Order: sequence, then structure tokens, then C-alpha cells
Amino acid sequence: MYSSTPRKKRDASGIDGLSINDFDDDKDNYISLLSEKIRSGTYTPMLLRAAPIPKPNNKYRIICIPTVKDRFVQRCILRFLNNHDQTLANKISYGFINGYSKAVECAVTKAKSLRQSQSWAYKADISAFFDNIQRAEIENLIRKKVKYRSLHNLIIKFVHTEIQADGNLARIIHQQGISRGLGLRQGMPLSPYLANLYLKNFDDAVIKKNIKMIRYADDLIAFANNKDSCHQIHDFCKQELRKVFLDIHDIDLKSKTIIAAPEQDIEFLGLSICPSNSGYEIPISQQQLGKIKTKLYELTDMNYCLKNGINLTNIMSKLESKKIGYMDAYDSAQNKSQLHDLLDNSYRQIIGQIFFKLGINIDKLPSQAKKFLGLHLI
Repeated sequence: MYSSTPRKKRDASGIDGLSINDFDDDKDNYISLLSEKIRSGTYTPMLLRAAPIPKPNNKYRIICIPTVKDRFVQRCILRFLNNHDQTLANKISYGFINGYSKAVECAVTKAKSLRQSQSWAYKADISAFFDNIQRAEIENLIRKKVKYRSLHNLIIKFVHTEIQADGNLARIIHQQGISRGLGLRQGMPLSPYLANLYLKNFDDAVIKKNIKMIRYADDLIAFANNKDSCHQIHDFCKQELRKVFLDIHDIDLKSKTIIAAPEQDIEFLGLSICPSNSGYEIPISQQQLGKIKTKLYELTDMNYCLKNGINLTNIMSKLESKKIGYMDAYDSAQNKSQLHDLLDNSYRQIIGQIFFKLGINIDKLPSQAKKFLGLHLI
């Protein structure tokens, strides 16, 4: 279950301090104890450890970290549901669906195909989606839609799992709009599955209405033949989402809800769907390229690196894995060569900046020293 977990994350723990490595060292015993508690109905998830991630707008994204044992149980539930025809796959939902190996690529490629035939585009995202999910509503859906009754109470316990927080951390969490008793906590393995379950009736209504839409978690993009139809799609989405106490912003160029004419680009999941001589193409947007570069340059901050378990011995392998990951994620983009150049240039500059901070000018090192340090290819 944890064999594919990256090495740097294997020491991460929840509030009980138990790491993946600790769990693996006595795996059989832990699994036996967990099985016994689940069978007897005495198993209760522990509180979540909060990890606030700063965002550019001076806000935070709150990632919630379950204990290793709770993660293990949730992943077992997910594996069981996905292996027993409970994947929640449908015609419009692509995010966190078992079976999509490159879900973003599949979603954007499908969106491009839809725009070829219906070129007006409507895009929105659901406001504070995870934090506004009503727990009573998701409980009802679990009991109605998950056909294995023995799992109901166990899954519902995870729905009601809260964050351990006091003092300044509690204040930060509250400022992000997270309230006890409301919403699903991001970071739990079950949360994306339950979020898709929560929107199942919305998806069904969109499909029944024959709206040409792609949904990736809380991101929506739809296509129509004219502007009026896009406004009708917007009204329909607002109406259906209100049924489950969710909302989207009004249409506004300054908001996340927009309408794009056939000759306009529209961004979806970091890729642009833009006009070309052959119809439409999907390059990586310049905004997304900027975000990728900013994310990479976080590695020049020693405090950031130390906080995330990155040091001089693994910084180059970290950069290399990021490069491979980005190239794989955007393999279908028309301008992936531009991404490749950005990654190569950033790699050299980041390593150069790190060594400069250590008082070493790479350009002045002899070739033998560069080779010894693994810098000869830079």
C-alpha cells in the first residue's frame, strides 16, 4: 500500500507521530489491530494534522494530514470500492476517477474536441467547494449510493474527522473559511472520492440536459453554439449546485466564471484551448509556465528546502523528478518544447544560485570538480 510513497514522505506522520517507515516495520501487527477494531466497530479516526501552505494572495491552502493508520484504512476502502464497480466514472467527470492514468490530459483533450464542434466556451469553478460540502447531505449519499452497507458507518466517521488546532493555527484555519462540522478536509485519501459522490446528482443533471461539459473536481468547462446558450448553462449550473448548498461566481472577466467567444483563448487546468489554423490547439498557458517557474525557484530558498526535507544531497534528483513530472503531465501540449527549455534553464540557474549562496561559483570550478559534484552537465 505504501511501497510507492516517495522516500522524503516516508517520515511524514500525523498527530500520533507514527511514520510510514514505523508502520512498515511492524505492519502485520498494525493491520491486525486495525482489522480487529473495524470488525468490532470501535475504530475511530484520529484528528488531522494541519499543514498551511502559503498562497500568492497572502492566504493559505490548508492541507490536512491523517495518521498513517487512518490513511491506510482509507486507501483500503478506496481500493475496495474501485475494484467493486463503485468508481463513480461518468461522461463528464475526469478528476480523481480510477482508471484515468493521465486525467488532466484526458480532460483537456476532450475539452478541445468538444470546442471543435461547439466553439463558445463557458468556464467556472465551484466556490470553496470542499469547505462547503454539507455533511448531512454526503451522509445521505453514502447510504444511498455506496452499496456495501458494512462500509457506511466507517466512511461517515472519516467525513466527520476534524483538524487538531489551537492558538495561531486555529486562527489561520478559521480565516480560510474552514468551520467545524462543515466540509470535507483536503488531504484525506477519501475526500476526492466523496467530493465526486457529492456531485453525482449534479453530473447526472448535466448529462441529462445534454450539456457538453467537462468537470475536473471543482473546475467546470462547457461548450455551446452561442453566447446565450453559455448564459443558460451558467444559470442551470447555479440552480443545480444550490440544491447541494454550493455556488459559482457570477460571470465577470475579473472572476473565475467567464465566457469566451470562438476566437478567444480559454484556460483549463493549466492549458489553453486556443484557435489555430486547424481548429483549436492546447498549449501550456503563459500563466501556467510562470507558475511552474515560480514553484521550481522555491528550491533556491534554504528554509523552504529544510522544511520539506530537501538538502544538497538530493536537490538535483528532486529537480530531475520535477522535470520528468512536468514533461509527463503536459506531454500533449503543443508548446511542450518551450516547457522543456524552461525546465532546463531553470535547472541550471537554480543549482547555480544554490551554490552561489554556499560561496561557490560554478563557472569557476574546474571540469573535474564539476564532474565530482555531478554538475558537469549543467
